[in-house]
Amino acid sequence: MSPLVRLTTTFRPFSLGRDSSQNTSPLKVCVNPIETPACESISGVTGDTIYVGGSFTSIVGSTQNRLTRLTTGGTIDNSFNIGTGFNGIVQSLVEDSNKDLYVGGQYSTFTGSSNLRLVRLNSNGSKDTSFNNLGSSGFNSYVYSVFLDNTNNSVYVGGIFKTYSGRTVNRIAKLSNTGLLDTSFSNDSGVNLGYSTFSVN
Repeated sequence: MSPLVRLTTTFRPFSLGRDSSQNTSPLKVCVNPIETPACESISGVTGDTIYVGGSFTSIVGSTQNRLTRLTTGGTIDNSFNIGTGFNGIVQSLVEDSNKDLYVGGQYSTFTGSSNLRLVRLNSNGSKDTSFNNLGSSGFNSYVYSVFLDNTNNSVYVGGIFKTYSGRTVNRIAKLSNTGLLDTSFSNDSGVNLGYSTFSVN
C-alpha cells in the first residue's frame, strides 16, 4: 500500500493516482510508515484539492519532489507546478485564506535556490517572493510546525532551529505575513526540545 491512503466512510482504500469517483465523502488519512519514501504532512481539503508533503520523490511514476497537490479523486493536479521541488523532507503544510501555501521542513533549497526550511508558494506552485525572501539566512535547522493566526496576520513556526535570519529564536518564532521576525514576541530562553504542535488561544 502506498504511503498515502484515502479511505471511504466504510474504511475501504482506493488507489492513489487513479480516478475513483465512487469514493464519496471520504475520510482522508496520512500515514508515516517505517519504510521510505513516506508522507509526512497533509493539508486540509480546500475545494477539490489536497496538498501532500513528505520524503517521496515520485507519485505513480511522476516526479514530485516532496510536495504535490492531488484532486479529491487522487490524481495529480498538474496546474500546481513546483519545478524541481525541495531537496529535503516537507514536514508542515498550511494554506492561508488567499490559497497560498506555507511549507516548512528539513530542506535547504526549493527549485534549486536557497530557501532555508520555510517558504510560501502561490496557488500555481511558484515561490511567493514577497514572503521570507532571505535566501541563505532563514532558519538554521528544521521546521516541524507552522501555524497561521489570521486575527493578526502572524505566522508561528516551531522546530529544532535556534536562529532565524541570524537572530536567536530558540525553536519557536513569530513572523509577520511578509516573513519578518516579530521581535515583540519573546519566548525567553526557549525550550530544550523542538516544537511540533501549536495551539493559540
